[in-house]
Amino acid sequence: MKIWQLKIKNLGPFHVKPVELDFREILADASLVAITGRTGAGKTMLFDAVCVALYGKTPRLDGNGDKNPRHLLSHNKSDGHAEVIFETNGIRYLAEWRVKGTTQSKKLLEVGSEKPLAEGTAVNKKIESILGLDFDAFRRSIMLAQGDFAAFLKAPPKKKLHILEATASIGIYNDLQGALNDKMNEVRAKKDEVKSKLDALPKASHEQVSAAEKTLRYLEEKARDLAKQRLGALIGIAKREVLKLEGHLAKLDASLAVQTQVCKRADAEVGRLEAERELAVLADSINELRQRLEPGEPCLVCGATEHPGADGVGIGTDERLEIVDKALAAARTKAREEQEKRDSLVREQIRLKANKTYVIHQIDTYLSEIRRLNGETEATQARWEELGQIRAKLKEIEKAIEDAQQHIGAQRKTIKDLKKALADRETLEEAFRKASDECTRWNKLRLAIASPRPGALGKFALRVVLEQVSQFANAQLEYLTSGRYQLKVESIDKLSVIDRWNANEERPVETLSGGESFLTSFALALGLSEISRGRAEIGSLFLDEGFGTLDAETLDIVIDALERLRLQGRSIFLISHIERLTRHLPVEIRVRKRRNAGSTVDVG
Repeated sequence: MKIWQLKIKNLGPFHVKPVELDFREILADASLVAITGRTGAGKTMLFDAVCVALYGKTPRLDGNGDKNPRHLLSHNKSDGHAEVIFETNGIRYLAEWRVKGTTQSKKLLEVGSEKPLAEGTAVNKKIESILGLDFDAFRRSIMLAQGDFAAFLKAPPKKKLHILEATASIGIYNDLQGALNDKMNEVRAKKDEVKSKLDALPKASHEQVSAAEKTLRYLEEKARDLAKQRLGALIGIAKREVLKLEGHLAKLDASLAVQTQVCKRADAEVGRLEAERELAVLADSINELRQRLEPGEPCLVCGATEHPGADGVGIGTDERLEIVDKALAAARTKAREEQEKRDSLVREQIRLKANKTYVIHQIDTYLSEIRRLNGETEATQARWEELGQIRAKLKEIEKAIEDAQQHIGAQRKTIKDLKKALADRETLEEAFRKASDECTRWNKLRLAIASPRPGALGKFALRVVLEQVSQFANAQLEYLTSGRYQLKVESIDKLSVIDRWNANEERPVETLSGGESFLTSFALALGLSEISRGRAEIGSLFLDEGFGTLDAETLDIVIDALERLRLQGRSIFLISHIERLTRHLPVEIRVRKRRNAGSTVDVG
């Protein structure tokens, strides 16, 4: 994070005219900036303005009770504001805090955009997400206020622990331990739930399924045997029906033969009567001719000289024809009736033959079914002497088949239920195995990084953080002192410094001189700053006082150390009253306090 611009209006002593500091111009030729001015001129207000613009509070006005940041507003002024432009990860943002009367407002936007990224209380969360720093971490990593330099080095062990907890947010580790225990309880509960479901399942195994399938095969084989018996009984019935039909056909054939003879006789009688009628018609013409002949005159038809019947005595021709016609009509009627009887017998014969063919076809069908059931082996057909016995046996077989089908259905359902229970059991067993593995992993993690005692994980994290702080502090101390001093941290209550230029002499921090103490404190402060810097690369460092008790030699060391920090690429803003220190810094921001007229700022 790098601060590029600061604007202030009507805050603290800055009510004469607005303050506008463009750090891009100020830092164009130098990265060490001194902020000077008399006590009460408003030097620290510059730092407070940065804090309130970003987080809506300052180290002294945190918003609790009567420490409302609106007290920053200049006396007799009703409105004021602080505005900061900062850059992180290559993106520039503008954060603004305004107060008007009793109303305060905040907003955050990306430079070049008019649409706010966040407003009001959401600004803090947005800035924390961008920088990875809450306000306390910002103070410890970027804005080092008065007295913070030696706060860690000179503090008692409990205070050191408190500072470490605040710096590295150790509370999260205690929360993590609680979350870890909650996770363990959750995993155990899940494991127990799966186990209870597993225990509630009906016992099912592959052996049980195999036994059930074997029973099913037995029942299906039994059903096939019963089906073959049923088909055999049906064939017996069909064959008996064939014999019965053949008997009917034989009787019908005999009746048909008799009826055929009757039809022939009727046809013969019709033919005789038709001939008789023709003869009667012819005889009438001859008789008329004979009546015209003289006695003894030969007949022109037959040549006879005697003409019996020509005397007109006997039945007349018309009467004779009437008798013949009646007999002929009766004969024809009888012939039709006899023919119709014969046709009926023929139709019955055709129907019976069709029935016989159908029954024989059914027999062939049943035999084919038996061959299908027996494979390539012909079925042995049961023969029954009486049809009643066959039907009784058939009924018995059908009942057995129905029972067998019910048993098969029940057995199939049993197999289905067993397979489902087996699948469910295997699924739950797999889930139980995974739950057990997860429980084991979480328990290993719990045992590896924490004990069941409350706060154990937090203490473990404190040790880790302390080690990290010492590593960062040593890196800075070595850099600041050209490798002379090394910080040795054995525990939170046992800190010492090793002087490599003096035969590696080791001394407790309580015995350090003023300069040694300052350098060690400063290195620790920078180490704490590094620990709490979040996602922000620290490009700007604000140091408020802390040098007033140093002698001239130590001040030279401090100046050299600050110059070394500048070479690391940081912009350093230093508030100090010490002329020997500030005159070595290439750029100075002067805060001038006017008599009864507030303060102004100029750069030189």
